[in-house]
Amino acid sequence: MNFDRSKIFQVISLLLSSIIGVGLNIIIGFLIPSMLDFDDFSKYRILMFYIGFIPILHVGYIDGILMKYSSISTEELDKYSFKKSLYIFSIIQLFITLIMSMIVYSTLGKSVYLYICFLIPFVNISGYITKVMVLKNKFKLISLFNLFLKIALVLTALIMMLLHIKNYYYLVYAVYITYILQIIIGYFSVIKNNEKSEEITFSSELKLIKTGFPIVSAYFISTFLLGLDRIFIERSGNLEEYAYYSFAYSLITIFITIFDSLTVLIFPMIMKMEKNKQIEFFETSKVILNILFSITIIFVILIFPMINIFIPKYNNSIIYFIILFPIIFIRLNYSIRIIPQINALAETKFALLYNIFCVFILSFLNFTIYILKLNFIFYGFATVIVLSALNYFLEKRIVTNFNMNTFRSESHQLMIIILFLIVYLNLNTYTYLFGVFLNIVMLYFFYKNNIIKITKKIKIKG
Repeated sequence: MNFDRSKIFQVISLLLSSIIGVGLNIIIGFLIPSMLDFDDFSKYRILMFYIGFIPILHVGYIDGILMKYSSISTEELDKYSFKKSLYIFSIIQLFITLIMSMIVYSTLGKSVYLYICFLIPFVNISGYITKVMVLKNKFKLISLFNLFLKIALVLTALIMMLLHIKNYYYLVYAVYITYILQIIIGYFSVIKNNEKSEEITFSSELKLIKTGFPIVSAYFISTFLLGLDRIFIERSGNLEEYAYYSFAYSLITIFITIFDSLTVLIFPMIMKMEKNKQIEFFETSKVILNILFSITIIFVILIFPMINIFIPKYNNSIIYFIILFPIIFIRLNYSIRIIPQINALAETKFALLYNIFCVFILSFLNFTIYILKLNFIFYGFATVIVLSALNYFLEKRIVTNFNMNTFRSESHQLMIIILFLIVYLNLNTYTYLFGVFLNIVMLYFFYKNNIIKITKKIKIKG
């Protein structure tokens, strides 16, 4: 597989910002829970959790813009300002915020959920500007944006620690300031100073929503699936246990960050590929993700002493972290490989329907756990199983389109799941190390030829 030097630099810049982001996430992951009590930490995690659902309120408009302009060259696209559509979009988002805030305030009063409502225009306007940056290849700026929130949270947490402040409100203010800065910088960088804007009509805007709605809906539902367990745990009223579970998720986020930011490159890149190149990317990326997963689990055990040393009051989170760990690569597989390819193949409606079906299944499983008052560990099991099934069947749809043979990688995935179940059922250092060793053996057995093949194919054009 050949790569342009410019593409390599784009990936490297995002990767470097992600590596820095991982370091900042580690600081955030250990510093904030050590400062706050369980109640404030739970509210902070609730805020950060529900921010992930805010993009559904742009009803696909932003994704429609990405779909519409992805095939246009960067040189031609630089002439468009996107100014008029941004103004209209901003007014609509402010109106939605007003309605949502009134509903929340009248039912829940001044609470963390009201602060989430106030974030709606900031998150979605920032998302609009970020998509324009993707279209215009402003990846250095995107890399900087990826670090803004993390830097703001670290600085705020350090100031709070020095001043002995233990109120999560200050972290909320840091989130607001970050999004406002992103909007201001992004507006003057990619929106304001271009030459022309397309004429905006009701039908053209409606077409954008029609195109993007299945995409944002599928993303929203997949995010909902990923967070459904925490919604049920939150409803249980046990904020301390919610804090343990959320802390485990915050550690999961640390691992996701280093690779997840690369997803902004994938969809425009796939849209410009020929079919044979799409197949090659789909196969190669699967091998790479499986190899990364196999290598990463070797280092998971290092998390245990870190928690014991730096934040021992969260020792109860370790078991949740082990159970939830496969979600890292389930989610990466979904966002880097499956969804971009589903979009490129115009199979978004199928993906949306299957996501909805999985929501019903996981809701039923979580509701059963909730009613029977089972251990919260079962929420983790249910989430991993349903998300794995979602990935499997969506990938089958893509494989059918490409007429591919994926028996080897599917067999490896199945063996990894069985291996992890064995480790879960008898969790101790020896079974964990045995699982790591066995996975390395499987990695060599399944992918030796693929690794050699990939190494030979990667060439950099001058």
